[in-house]
Amino acid sequence: MAEVNDLSKMPTMFQQEMSRLQQTYVGRLKLHAGDFLKFKTVTTPDKKDIQGMYKLAAMMAASGGTFGFNRISQAGRDLRSYLKPWLAHDITPAQAREISTDIKLRLSALDAACQEAMAQPAGAARLLMPEAPALQLTEGENDIYIIPNRPEPQQSEYVGEQLTQFGFNVIMVEDETQFRDAFRKGHMKAALVFTGLGDHDVSFIKGLCAQNPGVPVILITPFDDFEARLTAVRIGAQGYFHGKTEIVRIIDKIDRISMHAGTITDYHVLIVDDDEMLADFYKQVVLRAGMKATVVHNPKEVLGALTYNDVDLMMMDYDMPGCSGRELASVVRQCEEYVGIPIVFMAAEDDMDEVARDTGLAVDEFLPKPFTAKQLLATIRTRVRRADDLHAFMVRDTFTGLFNHEHFLDVLTQEILRTRRNKDSGCYAVIDIDRFRDLNNDFGHHAGDMVIKGLSHMLRHHVRRTDIVGRCGGQEFGIILPGCDLVDAQDSIEKFRRKFTDSFFDVRSQKIRVTFSAGISLIDGQADADGVIKAAEAALAAAKRRGRNRIVAGDPGPIEMEELG
Repeated sequence: MAEVNDLSKMPTMFQQEMSRLQQTYVGRLKLHAGDFLKFKTVTTPDKKDIQGMYKLAAMMAASGGTFGFNRISQAGRDLRSYLKPWLAHDITPAQAREISTDIKLRLSALDAACQEAMAQPAGAARLLMPEAPALQLTEGENDIYIIPNRPEPQQSEYVGEQLTQFGFNVIMVEDETQFRDAFRKGHMKAALVFTGLGDHDVSFIKGLCAQNPGVPVILITPFDDFEARLTAVRIGAQGYFHGKTEIVRIIDKIDRISMHAGTITDYHVLIVDDDEMLADFYKQVVLRAGMKATVVHNPKEVLGALTYNDVDLMMMDYDMPGCSGRELASVVRQCEEYVGIPIVFMAAEDDMDEVARDTGLAVDEFLPKPFTAKQLLATIRTRVRRADDLHAFMVRDTFTGLFNHEHFLDVLTQEILRTRRNKDSGCYAVIDIDRFRDLNNDFGHHAGDMVIKGLSHMLRHHVRRTDIVGRCGGQEFGIILPGCDLVDAQDSIEKFRRKFTDSFFDVRSQKIRVTFSAGISLIDGQADADGVIKAAEAALAAAKRRGRNRIVAGDPGPIEMEELG
């Protein structure tokens, strides 16, 4: 993320808030003038004096650079490092006299840096702050732009036809100027470029990628050699395919790349720091980047904050009175529901070895104070995305990307409890691909895999944002539809059935069409998960008996259970 040095270039409200924090910090420096005067008069410092000076130096080292006063942080680190070895044991009078001169020299340097900061006009010190994030755009969020290979447009047109049936809005690029404008604004999910990697194409693609790195560019070329792939990397392409590529592989790549391509996230950061001024500063940086932030100054309030907020990451000061960061992290990790939340320690650079030694597996990252806004935001994004990836690995089916059976059952149980609590209703639908065994026998298991992936992707694009889709095993899928009655649910699944039946899969240069059957049961809080599933499966069996390629909702009446296929 780019950074700016001049507060005057920022929006007024944010500019005013950051200027206020900077001036408040200068005001705090003035309050410490008496501390400097007192410590500089000490000729034989005892352990209590050393502790007091160390605390002052540590605070200055951690905060000065944050508010634009780098000399304060440098002088604070110098004094802190010199004093640290003397904290571990008592000081004899002879030792005190011996180190007194060196302490005063370093203390005077720190005092001078503070005096310099206080003498500057308001706003003179430069703050490195992030630029405001781009606005989140919903326009074009499902658009795929295709730049065809001009001499041979047939392959690009065929890919466009298949992407359309999978729920994407495909735009074949005819007007280069209009395309560049849309690309610059980010009004698209991805751009597919069919290219022979000639000089003109390489220059064109490189310019696009530099113009807006947030829009994924995927190349489809006739080449599979190292040099061609290296060229793609160097010009900024995020995906690469060669030759005739299966559409499900292209769709998988688009989904994976675009998952983290947005410029704004709704991450929620919990900031734990007893220094209210620093915590407020970090909060403003996080808010500026389009995220949410909650601040806690007392470690005893952290578990409550985690309970009432959907927290994605914790930033925690390592050196806090009453409860250290190491102790607090261990308390948080005792709670199983918070084990997956990344914890980032903020600590003085001199403490890094100690932090790494003491924290073990409780903490994911360390940020040495002071740090820039760019370093802070980069750490947050990297750690939360890594945690998201790990969580997805645990709860999602690796083949389809849908919720796996175990997690899907947990979600279904929660939905049943919700309907019972709110006296609401919902529906559960189970979908099974018709004659799947015949499909595998006639065209091979590869064709079956392609159909499963294709159906999975189409389901994700068809359902409402509130619906939940899971893979129940093999060729069977489940859908939870909150707030639906049986009529609404059947209407929704029926629309999808018609769309899926009208679509085709390219298998061995043949266009094959596949159907599915579905059964739907009501979620009203009366039956448990097992009962809801059995009711939907009974309705599915009735749909199979009645000729397949149809949907049965509700109680199908007495039927003979038979093998589904």
